[in-house]
Amino acid sequence: MKYKYAPLFLFLLLSCKMFAQQPERRVFYDVLYLKSLYDKDGKIRISPQNKPLFAYYFNLKNTTNVDTVIKKNPFFNLNGIYEAGGASGGTIPSPSGLLQSIGSLDVTNLADGLAKFLVERTKQELSTAFFSRFKKELDSTRQLQLLFPVTYKSLTAIDVEIYNYAAYTDLLRESFQKDLALLLPNVSNLIDDPCMDQLFAAMPHVRIIFIDALYIANEFHEGSHPGDIFHNYLVNKAGNGTLKLVNENVYPALQAFDLFSQSLRSNQRDKYWVDADSAKMLFSNPVTFQIYLGLLYQQLEKKDINFKEGSMKQFLKDRSGDFLKFEEIYQSYNIEFIQKATIVNRYFINLKQLQQKGENTFNYQDYYALYNSSLNLFEQLLKSPLLLNVDPANITIPMIDRKDTKIDQYLSSARSLGNVYIDVYEKQYPSAIVELSGVYDNLFINKVVTNPIKQDLVRNLADKKAEYDKLQDAVVKTAIKKEINELEAKIAAFTEWPAINKMFIKYANFAAEVSKAKNSDEVKNAIEAIALPVGSSTVKREVIFNVALNAYVGPYVGEEKVHGIDEKYKGTYGLSAPVGISFSWGHRLLFVPTGDKKWSTSVFVSLIDIGALASYRFTSGSTPVAKDTSATVAQVPKIELKNIISPGLFLSVGIPSTPISISGGFQVAPNLRSVSLTGANKDVITNTYGDNKLYTRWSVGVLVDIPILNLFTKGR
Repeated sequence: MKYKYAPLFLFLLLSCKMFAQQPERRVFYDVLYLKSLYDKDGKIRISPQNKPLFAYYFNLKNTTNVDTVIKKNPFFNLNGIYEAGGASGGTIPSPSGLLQSIGSLDVTNLADGLAKFLVERTKQELSTAFFSRFKKELDSTRQLQLLFPVTYKSLTAIDVEIYNYAAYTDLLRESFQKDLALLLPNVSNLIDDPCMDQLFAAMPHVRIIFIDALYIANEFHEGSHPGDIFHNYLVNKAGNGTLKLVNENVYPALQAFDLFSQSLRSNQRDKYWVDADSAKMLFSNPVTFQIYLGLLYQQLEKKDINFKEGSMKQFLKDRSGDFLKFEEIYQSYNIEFIQKATIVNRYFINLKQLQQKGENTFNYQDYYALYNSSLNLFEQLLKSPLLLNVDPANITIPMIDRKDTKIDQYLSSARSLGNVYIDVYEKQYPSAIVELSGVYDNLFINKVVTNPIKQDLVRNLADKKAEYDKLQDAVVKTAIKKEINELEAKIAAFTEWPAINKMFIKYANFAAEVSKAKNSDEVKNAIEAIALPVGSSTVKREVIFNVALNAYVGPYVGEEKVHGIDEKYKGTYGLSAPVGISFSWGHRLLFVPTGDKKWSTSVFVSLIDIGALASYRFTSGSTPVAKDTSATVAQVPKIELKNIISPGLFLSVGIPSTPISISGGFQVAPNLRSVSLTGANKDVITNTYGDNKLYTRWSVGVLVDIPILNLFTKGR
């Protein structure tokens, strides 16, 4: 495989030499020329035009004795192939004529094939760079390892073979599918990992919110009824001490919510709660309401509900003689609760019936409707503090403020993580990624919460450093130094999450695209879609010296002059694809050593430039012809070698860990200016030339570095 492009290399070297100096006679071309004379007249006749050819081969200083000397050659005398004298016959081209004939060679297939290769190779180089960067960021970011554990294990196994990622597309696709299917369990592992300790130490309420929201989302995953989910959450997960970090009234509000939820349970198998009409019966007359309050009070005897403003049991006891005054508030709370609960029950029963019938007609909308209505019901807990008021016209203890930042984080995280579960279940991975990244943004990057905490940490850090500088006792200084390190780690935890979230969005969306691919071609398309801005281009960055047949592909800007027309250089831009010889020095930035940083500096001598053809293949190479969507433009009009010749000299700097180079230099621009689709139906390919004018160009470009064939390498 490594010698596949050797003929192309030899062709380019020969072409360069012919254009650089007066060529010697070449047997190959002279044979073809003499054969053309024979084909035309049946003889090879000597003429003034071809005598220099024979004089050259027979070592004659002049052409006087050509006829005599030729007769001594047995092959020219054989079968009467040679005839002395005569003025007819062709002419051996002069050196300039030879160059012209070579320049007229039809190189369409060669140039178009090379353009296709460069386009494909450009995509491969950039894709390889993407995977290398992905693995590098996984290696250095524990949080990403936990979110993509199977993928990380696969990329670690591939290791140095990452440049050959195309051979592992099935493995990568399966890895992505597994990681996305286990998105919520992976998030749970992230929350429990020590890498999150510093962040949670600075924002302990965020850990509680995340854990509780995950619990609720996972309970829905188990298929439990929402009423049981909220009850089990209170009994098994929620804690007064932890939820106080969110809001002092959240836990008692949740207790009151569950107290009324359990008081409205139905005995019917297909109903979790009684309906609204039945709930109204509790307030149909004073006696019924009195009994209802008595039973609620007895529940509070077992476990009281203590709001910040006071005990609910004490509130009922103190006002038992005048209970009808707060009937309106309790009735309003119950009726609103049961109305929301009825909607939840309807969606839940509908899903269960479809599952029992074995039907797969339920979809994303069915699940979303159930979860959304359940969270609407859950937010009823915000109104629980109102139950400590007597007069609805004079509210002294307000409901919990939904706009409070921590309350919003608490409720919106539960809603979002539930949506993530639904999205994953339905394999709506892009939606799941958006939801989860939104949770990260809201909890870890929310400036309303993080800025005050960060400012406190910065102040504390400054104080500790000042204290440390004044101390003399070594033991005390060691203890203070430990505190300083912890504060610095907490501050760093704040600054790293925006970058982590961006990486998560980028790679998770990529994983989503690859995971839904049905075959290797779709995987390839997904990779190309996201990988475009290290493959063999890394060689020149890592060795002392390298010589290669090389191509560069990418956009350029510069100045160009059409000699004989333009008086001065004018601005120009476009796509460049020069091919030539590169001389490269690794670990050098403009020839200055950079240590282990993998810069490279190259001197590049261009021979040809097929930028116009590469540009066409990038943009229109697979454009359907007219209305026939099955046919694509496969061939371009004839291209002669002289139209892509483009000698030049460039200095290129290779950027570490990428196939990208910054290149600048001078070249004689190719005569082939553009290749484009024309015609009414865009089904005619047209080459545009520069009328054989001399174009010279100074340019700077951001190019993909594509070594075609390494000719020489000196390792470190």
